[in-house]
This record gives sequence, C-alpha cells and structure tokens, in this order.
Amino acid sequence: MKGFLYYSAYANIAETIRMDAACGRRAFGNPNAAAGSLATASMNAQATPELFVLAARQYLATAGASVCKVEMYDPAYAEWSCGFTAKREDDFLYVTSADPATGLTPGMRIVAVGKNTIPFLLKDTGADIFWGRGTDREDWDLVYRMYDSVDVFPGDGHVKRLDLLHLPRGEEPAPVFSATSVTDNAVLVRVDSLADLSSVQKTVSEVERLLATQSTPYAKLILDLRSCTGDAVPEAFLALLPYLVDAAIPAKTIMGDRKVWTIYSKHNAERLIDALNKASGSADPALLQDMIDGIEQKAAQVLEAKRSTLDQKERHLLAELPEVIPSPFEDELVEPVPHAPKEVCILVDTTTGAGAEKLAESVMHMQKVKLIGRTTPGALDYENYLTIDYPDIMARFTYPITRTDANRQGQGYASRGLPLNIHIPWTHKECVEDVILKAALDL
Repeated sequence: MKGFLYYSAYANIAETIRMDAACGRRAFGNPNAAAGSLATASMNAQATPELFVLAARQYLATAGASVCKVEMYDPAYAEWSCGFTAKREDDFLYVTSADPATGLTPGMRIVAVGKNTIPFLLKDTGADIFWGRGTDREDWDLVYRMYDSVDVFPGDGHVKRLDLLHLPRGEEPAPVFSATSVTDNAVLVRVDSLADLSSVQKTVSEVERLLATQSTPYAKLILDLRSCTGDAVPEAFLALLPYLVDAAIPAKTIMGDRKVWTIYSKHNAERLIDALNKASGSADPALLQDMIDGIEQKAAQVLEAKRSTLDQKERHLLAELPEVIPSPFEDELVEPVPHAPKEVCILVDTTTGAGAEKLAESVMHMQKVKLIGRTTPGALDYENYLTIDYPDIMARFTYPITRTDANRQGQGYASRGLPLNIHIPWTHKECVEDVILKAALDL
C-alpha cells in the first residue's frame, strides 16, 4: 500500500508544478526513467524513499524547477551522496571535490558512469535530468544515483573502475565571512550569507580597517558571492552598498517597489490560509480573518476569470494576480565610503543564492562594477514559497507561488542568469586553481 503513496506524492508534485508553481510557467517537465521505475515498484509494493526522491528530483530537473525542493523528514531516511562532485569539459567529467573514501581525487578524469561514456549519456538520456544540459548549470548528481560505478583515468595509463558509494551527506560547511588584502592593489571580500547581518557588519568593519590602514588606496574590491546562498535582509545591502555605488544615491533608486505576480489557484489559496492559521499564534483574530478573506476573494476572482476561456496557456496566466511589493528602504541615502576602490568585481557562479543575485542585480549597472564568473541560478525571479507535507511517507515539497513581472514578460533571469561582463567557461584547470578569482585580479 505504501508504494502507491510514494507514486501518489510524485504525481501530486508533478501536478503542482504544472498548475500551482510560479516556476512551472516556464516548463512542464518530461517523463523520466525514475518515474517509470517508481510506478513499476509501486505496483509491486517495492517503492522506496530513495526511488521516490530520485524520481521527484528528476522531474524537477526536466521542468527547470531548480528552486523547488523535495526532501524526506523520516528519521529513518538518511540523505546521501556519492561523496564527490564533478564538472564536465567536452567528453569527460573531472572531479572537483571528493571524500577520501571514494578513491577519487580532485582533477581525476571520469571517462564513464555505469560503463556508459559521457557522450553516450548526454545523447541517450532523453529527458534533461542535468538541470541544464550543455550550460554552466549542468549537474550530474542525478545521473550518478542511477548507476553503481564510474570508470576513471587516474593518469597512470590505465582506466580503473570504482564502485559508487552511498555516503551520509555531511553537514553544510559553515558560512565564511572574510576581508583580506590579496595584493597591494586589491582587497578580497567573501560573504557567504546576506541573512546573517551581524557577520556582514563585522566583515564590513574589517574592510573599513583595511582601507584606513593602506597607505596607497586599493584600486580594486573583489566581492566573492559564489558561495553566498539563501535570501538576504535589507540591512545587509545597506552595509555593503557604500562600497559598490559610483556616487551618492537613494537606496530606493537602487531597490525600489517591485511588481510581482502571485498564483491564486484553489490549492494555493488553501495552503496559504492553512499556513496563516498555523503561524497565527497571538495574532489579532480580526486581522487574521481579513487576510483570509483577502486570499479567498483573490482565489474566487481567479476562478471566475478562468471560466472565460478553455485555452490552457491563457488559463495559467489568468491564475496570476499582480501585486506591488514596496521597497524595503525609506529615505536612506547610500554614499560611497572614503577611499572606496574605484573598481569592483563581483564574483558569481551557479551556486550564488537569490539574496546575492538581488544584490548583484541592484548594482550591475554601476560604472565601477563588473560581474565575473558563470551563469547564476536565476532564483531571484521567484519568492513566496509554500510547503506540501505527505505525512504518510514523511516527505515534503517546497515550491514558489510568486514570480517577478520581468519573468512573466520573458525577461527574467531563471533561464539565463544575471548578465555577466566576463563569462569564464569551466575547464579542468579549476580543479586546482581559482580561475574566476585570477581573472578578476588580472583585470
């Protein structure tokens, strides 16, 4: 019986992406091998949490829904990985990091996965489970999970086959906040979270100290946002912006009011109301009821509008209602700090989070700023996340119901990332050298 519960949850996730998720407006996903395996296993009462997670994540990959998340909260389920990461260059994968238990080392070349060559897997895998085949965003994790071995070329002239391991996924590394002088001419600032205001402020204080004690002013500030994940608090922007602007400018000009579109489908309205009731605590009952009434009215408005057409694409658009999100700033004036470097390089990558993308987007048109690196995720296109729990299998699915007006007009960043001044394709040299940082220093 439980096997059918896994497939039912998978089907509900796929339906939610198609009908209720803001990111589902860009793509609808395709069938994948794991879904077929899950269906077969469900009929034979052999479905497992591992197969469910693989099928669901493969579906999200084919739908381009990288901002969504599927996870198990069953204490008996341990999230695992194969213990290594790798990136592709031409016809090979190169290990970028590895647990010693895997037998892999950074820089090692992978020539096959599950006895299949890399070109064969790229061609033979029908649905795009690579999260962006042929782009900076290409990720092979879901491919490794389908096989039991990799063939590597360690450099001794012989190909070696290694078993793929299931290793417990370790704790995420602690965020790094640092400000260091990397040359006489440049200061490197690394910020791994814009939600941790205290750490951002301490880092800014260290930048101030470096600028004040340098006899010859630094010409360049390099802000490394490649590992800056998650969202941001506005105060963190205010702490960093004085180092990034060309001249004094109102904060509202940098980050003003925003028009967004929220999907008020029947299911989203029910989930919003449920979330409000759970989080209400000591909230004013009258205010809470006003909020619930507002959601129900919007859902009714959407339902009435959708009755006017049978065109599926038009019905999707009619499910969205516009809203204006006010600027997080009031009358704050952002002024450049004394001795601020005249050049700013912001380093970004596929791991840059939504908060860091918002900061980079807000200053990318400044004359002194250059964005250097690789395609960002484009997660800043989406917000207002809802969660669906599947208690019978102890699984959870998180998805956004709001997207930016730019995304709706086809001009957002979800499909292309932030525009870069200098794009640096990944090569295996990066296994042993920080190529992006070197490019910023060489400018």
